[in-house]
Amino acid sequence: MVVSKSGGTLETTVAYESAKKLLQEHFGKEDVSERFIAMTDASSEKSNLRRIVDSGDIKISGYVHDDVGGRFSILDDATIFTLAFAGMSKADVKKLLESSLNAQKEFLNPNIDENIALQLACFNVKSRQNGKIKHFVEYFGDIFSGAVLWEKQMKNESLKAMISTDTYIGPGYLPYNAEADLDAANTDSFYTFVYVKTDDKIMKADLTGVLAAYGAQHPIAVIELPSLSVENVAKFIELKHFETLYTGNILRRTKGEVTPMDIAMPEVLQPNVEIYKKEVI
Repeated sequence: MVVSKSGGTLETTVAYESAKKLLQEHFGKEDVSERFIAMTDASSEKSNLRRIVDSGDIKISGYVHDDVGGRFSILDDATIFTLAFAGMSKADVKKLLESSLNAQKEFLNPNIDENIALQLACFNVKSRQNGKIKHFVEYFGDIFSGAVLWEKQMKNESLKAMISTDTYIGPGYLPYNAEADLDAANTDSFYTFVYVKTDDKIMKADLTGVLAAYGAQHPIAVIELPSLSVENVAKFIELKHFETLYTGNILRRTKGEVTPMDIAMPEVLQPNVEIYKKEVI
């Protein structure tokens, strides 16, 4: 599967061309169009990948919808197709999407006491206003290895230079990060810790110690997932979506920058990424 909204992402393009060449050599023929599926913008004017589909070089395609920013499209067609291909049942896919919709309603609630996404955003904004410019999001558990890459990209592309975000997998990062993290000279950082609720005594002791040590020196937020059920995963995805959007929107509003309702929020755009893409292409 080749996934790129713009159809011009360098890494995706190179990977597709390399895979295409390998398949051509393996099958001994030029036409391997039936071996690929493309997910991209519907418009051939916007997407080079759509033009490849239109030319017949890829037979099957779906959409990264025009009103969804790439990094906010985790539950778009590409993911749904992949989950189905990987064997997720239709019932579980339905649960995933329904939970996503329910979470969106919850995180659109203007009452901050009932909106965790808004609470996290306010934590980020307050930390930034207090001179904390580096946000470290520490996930505990190797199962989050994909989440750290997703959140780092989403936060940095959305918040741009307002807050710099980095992500790590714990507890493995502690031996080489804690020395700098807990240095008295480190006064510009704040932290969010993400983990799944556990009864493991060692992990609980590790988490308790980390939260106590970091919380004594830095602003910290904690996200505990009850489990990794389909419903909780969907809610967590939306939590991160809304936290990111709220953070950027509130920070801009503190400077008097208000986005009109008929214009896309800067947090879903990436004009600076497009600058380098055009130069590469």
